[in-house]
Amino acid sequence: MAGGRYAGLGFVGLNDDPKSPVIITGRKTAPGKPRTAAQKEANRLVSRERVANEHGFANLKA
Repeated sequence: MAGGRYAGLGFVGLNDDPKSPVIITGRKTAPGKPRTAAQKEANRLVSRERVANEHGFANLKA
C-alpha cells in the first residue's frame, strides 16, 4: 500500500481517484450494511500501517 498517506475513517479524502490515492482510509459502510471479508481485511491492513505512526507520536508526547 505505498504511494499515499494513511488516515482514519473520520478523514474526508482529498482525491477520489482509486488509481492514484493521496490519502488511504479504511472502508465505511452504510448503517445496516455489513462489510465484506475483503473490506474488513483491507481495514486491518490500513490500521496496521497507521498504528506505528500513532504510537510514534504518542511516545513523543509522553
